[in-house]
This record gives sequence, C-alpha cells and structure tokens, in this order.
Amino acid sequence: MIISKKILFGFISFIAIIAALPARAQLMMPNFNNDGIQQQVENFFIGAPEMINIAKCESGFRQYNNNGEVLAGGNAGNYLGVFQISKGHTDKALALGWDIYTTDGNLAYAKYLYQQQGTSPWAGCVSVTPSAIPSFSAATLAPAVAGSITQNLKLGAVSPEVKTLQQILNALGFTIAKSGPGSSGQETEKFGSLTKQAVQQFQCQKNITCSGNEATTGYGRVGPYTRAAILDALSAKQ
Repeated sequence: MIISKKILFGFISFIAIIAALPARAQLMMPNFNNDGIQQQVENFFIGAPEMINIAKCESGFRQYNNNGEVLAGGNAGNYLGVFQISKGHTDKALALGWDIYTTDGNLAYAKYLYQQQGTSPWAGCVSVTPSAIPSFSAATLAPAVAGSITQNLKLGAVSPEVKTLQQILNALGFTIAKSGPGSSGQETEKFGSLTKQAVQQFQCQKNITCSGNEATTGYGRVGPYTRAAILDALSAKQ
C-alpha cells in the first residue's frame, strides 16, 4: 500500500510538471514585438514609396502577431511577416542569406523581389497595374537627358535606354568615362563594364546595395528600385 501511494504521488507530481511547462516555456520566449518596424520599412525603402504602402497594406507594418509568433496570413497561413511573403520562398531566401521569418530578412527579400519583378508579387495592394515597373521620362527632368528608362538593364544590354542611363549617371556625377565613348556628350547604347561600375557606385552611395551580384542583390543591375532611386536623385539635383 505504501508503494502504491508513492507511485500515485509521483504520477501526480509528473502531471503537475508537464502542466507547468507551457507557461514556463512562454516566459522564456523572446519578447518579439513590432515596435519601430514602420520606421525600419520607411528607411529601408527610401525612394520606393510604393513598397512602404505595400507593407502597410499587407501587414500594417507587423512582423509578429499578438502572441509573438511570425504573422501568417492567407487562408492556410502561408504568407509571412511584413510583406506577407509566401513560405514557398523560404529556401531561396535562405540561399541568398535572408530568413523571411525575421524582420530584416523579410524586408531584404521583399527588396530582392521588387528589384526582380516590380510590385507584381503584391498585386492586391497595388492600385495601379500590378506588373507596372517604376519608370520616368528623363526628357522632362534635365535638358542634357533625352528618352526614358522603363526596362531592367544590365551588363550586355544594347538599347537607347542605356544611352539615357549613361546620360543620367554622368549628370549625377557617376561618370561613365572621362573621355571617349560613355563620356558626357558621347554616351552609347551599350551597357558595358564602365556603365556597370557607375551603376554600382550609385547603388553603394544611395545605400541600395554594395555587395553581391546582379542575380542575388541586383548589384550592378538597373531594376525597379534602382530606377526609382535614380529618379529621386535627378529630381533633387534640379
């Protein structure tokens, strides 16, 4: 009978410990919250106000829900964080060095998607054509610049828009060449290594990206985010 009481007491104690574990585990969890995320988004996407609006629309500038868990939206909870990025992108984002379950990683991968696809991934939060890519008519911005930039441009591209890009970079002080092809007044339609270097200098100075390559971070490539930054820089110069 004494043994039975010991067994019973041990069983009750075991149940009590198990019941207490969730509360203790909860106390040990990091205190995730959304303080400062709006400001972080605004700083991260300077020059791309559409992305700031998208973050507000998608999540209300939230990475976490009220329980401190990553905000999961959609019918099956498959969309994560500030920019509601699909879980299907998790592995690709990790391969690029970003964890979309964190605020920093969510923003960084959203920027990558924006550079590659414009606002298309967030069609439901865009009031204009979802596939629209930021563009501008450079002819209205500076007398020395003619044409427009609406394409993604990178090394090897041949287009009149490359000439416009070179004119803008030269006007902003990111000199393609001091003399000869690419220099001011002698811009060309070919996106060569000198143009790439000038684009990289611009991206670095504007805190767009300063490492990686065209495929990973967009470094040296003119995508939607870089075009938006170029527009801001040229407008500010006038």
